[in-house]
Amino acid sequence: MARPAVAYPRQTPIVDPTPSTGAPAYPSRAFASFLDDLAARFAEVERNAPKVRVSFLGSNGAIQGTAQNVTSVVRSATGTYAVTFTQAFADANFVPVAMPRNASGFFVTRINAKTTSTTTISVYDSTGTAADPSGVEFVAFGELA
Repeated sequence: MARPAVAYPRQTPIVDPTPSTGAPAYPSRAFASFLDDLAARFAEVERNAPKVRVSFLGSNGAIQGTAQNVTSVVRSATGTYAVTFTQAFADANFVPVAMPRNASGFFVTRINAKTTSTTTISVYDSTGTAADPSGVEFVAFGELA
């Protein structure tokens, strides 16, 4: 059985050929439009990327690895941490997300308070008691000031 022929759409050339003048070829309008669209998509990705990222130890709040836009993490009590941002958010409508990290057991995080420059996180074990997990992963999304 013969395979049916597949018709592919004609591709727009990437550059406008100018062989008669020997002048350099410039991007075609279609290619320029593609580049504009690509730049807009990268801008959208940047706009939606987390503006704060940190991983820290539950026992003392020590930052692990490289943090993004974080000045400090302070453990003020068992299971309670304040994350201070290097650059503040534009308003308090940003979205903080905290995830406990532990080898065993079940932990829950709660965002207690947030200002444009600090977020306070509490961590609880399965009985509802404040507890220090092995670590905490924290990110925040929003517009920076």
